[in-house]
Amino acid sequence: MSHPLSGHAAPDIADYDEAYGPPLWPEDPIEGPRTFEIGLVLAGAVSAGAYIGGVLDFLFEALDAYEAERSRAIAAGEPGAAARHKVLVRVISGASAGGMSAAMVAAAVRRRFAPIRCRPDADALGGRNPFYAPWVRQVDMRWLLGEADLAGARAPVRSLLDCSVLDKVRDEILAFPQRADAADVPVDRPWLPDRLKLCFTVTNLRGVPYSFAFDGSPGASYTMTRHADIARFSVKLRGLADARPDEVDLACESSAADPAWTLLGNAALATGSFPLALRSRTIAPLPALYKASFFPDHARISPAMGNPPPPVVAYRIDGKVKHLADDRCKLESYSYASADGGMIDNEPLEWARVELAGILGRNPRRADAACRALIMVDPFPDPPLVKERFADDARDAYADAEQETLLSLAGGMITAMKNQGRFHPEDIRLALDSSVASRFIISPSGRDKVPNDPGHGNFTGGAALASGALGGFSGFLCEAYRHHDFMLGRENCRSFLQKYFRIPVTTPDASGNPVRSWLFAEEPEALPEDDAERGRAIIPLHGTAAQEPSPRWPDWPVNVCDAGDLRKPIRRRIRLVADRSIEAMAPGGFKAVLDFGWRAVGGLASGAMAKKAVAQIEHALRAHQLVNDD
Repeated sequence: MSHPLSGHAAPDIADYDEAYGPPLWPEDPIEGPRTFEIGLVLAGAVSAGAYIGGVLDFLFEALDAYEAERSRAIAAGEPGAAARHKVLVRVISGASAGGMSAAMVAAAVRRRFAPIRCRPDADALGGRNPFYAPWVRQVDMRWLLGEADLAGARAPVRSLLDCSVLDKVRDEILAFPQRADAADVPVDRPWLPDRLKLCFTVTNLRGVPYSFAFDGSPGASYTMTRHADIARFSVKLRGLADARPDEVDLACESSAADPAWTLLGNAALATGSFPLALRSRTIAPLPALYKASFFPDHARISPAMGNPPPPVVAYRIDGKVKHLADDRCKLESYSYASADGGMIDNEPLEWARVELAGILGRNPRRADAACRALIMVDPFPDPPLVKERFADDARDAYADAEQETLLSLAGGMITAMKNQGRFHPEDIRLALDSSVASRFIISPSGRDKVPNDPGHGNFTGGAALASGALGGFSGFLCEAYRHHDFMLGRENCRSFLQKYFRIPVTTPDASGNPVRSWLFAEEPEALPEDDAERGRAIIPLHGTAAQEPSPRWPDWPVNVCDAGDLRKPIRRRIRLVADRSIEAMAPGGFKAVLDFGWRAVGGLASGAMAKKAVAQIEHALRAHQLVNDD
């Protein structure tokens, strides 16, 4: 049985040069055991990055255990062991907290680490786990409300929160290999390719202007500016293959002293630079990144090719980026200020698909031909709760402009951009369709928050996360919230691999005759991990990954956070930010008036704002059942 996508032929597309960017078609099939290729899509999550960290922690454990079992069975000469399929994670795309998590993966791929299976593991080993340490231990509101970023007398205000802690976390992530035990040696994980691809979405506040000439109208052009940007990286793990010109080439082990890895750390912080709250970063992209830009030209449809035939749309690039604001600007010196990548593309599935299947390729959706899949890890796949669509006075929020204030509309615009960045109905629909074997989703699913009351049913999406309140920011308030979400991510990943990440061994064809799935064509008819209804596991669980944790579900963290403790830090932060913002204003009458007024009432005003902020936090925690007054 040939590879499902063998035999394709690329059409003649003179406008696109594959030397600069992603391939038009997928790479040739890998020799040896049949291989199922995976692209991970890590969605934006704010503080629910702890949930993504838990998913990744279990995924590492499961893939390491499966490869260890394959090697053991082959060495023991067990029948059919050499024909067991392999799994290969080829690309990881991420936005916001998902991009930060992808950077953590890149720093950890060459080192073994102990997974966090229970609370004692977290207490003893959490500081050495590349996902638990940064997400659960190190990113906390106590430090985000600090003053280190404004310690200098003339330090400008760059964000509402103190982001200096994020710089420290970044450096510790990049230094993970250097902090390994002396007896620890680098490990080669067979479930990773020679080069691991990484793609981060970043909102480009400067924008990249493009110009397109009108046919038949010499000198006339149509211009537009693109703000949805991307940063690409390639981690060399083995072999001799070079990185593409549009990718930053990363050595096999991360280091905070390596300029290339520093670019990765900066891009990870850039994709997570939540508007106003977290500091923007300066990005200086590779010139070849824009030479590799492409867009669909719907006027040219190439004939479908391959078996099964993929839908083929020709793509081309404009060839030259024109900076309309200053035509003398050279691409080599181009840079821009970042904003959160999730503002425009919060689930960067298409970037991972292109790296996995090529621009013109397609991942087979039928189970009998499945050879590649995208797995989206999305902590917030659900729509806003009904209560979130109403204002405090129970009227429809944002239904009538006359009922809104300047501040409420500003908040509404940020909410609208965030929700629009998450609006990918077709991608979510395919991931939820059980008949599609090329897209899957891992999202939160937790037990009842009220013990001994099964009538409530399971909570899903943001409602199942302790980080789900305050628009995803509540996780920063308390380590117990982040620990809960991390452990829930592990359990959800275990359940996903065990129950849902499967394809049938045989499926009926159009005539009703059984057809063997390509992936399992050389494997035994039956294996212990087979399920009569769902089929065979793509990543069978072995070793510790196969053991059900005890307890299976993390305890819902009720009454573990006293929001009142934040009142003084919030007040100090408000006062300092306001003081420095006024100092930075241009001299003049307005500044003098504002300075005089703030000196007179600033203490009372900052105290009142802090009191109101704490009241809103307490209200949100209570509504999310994180506080119980009984």
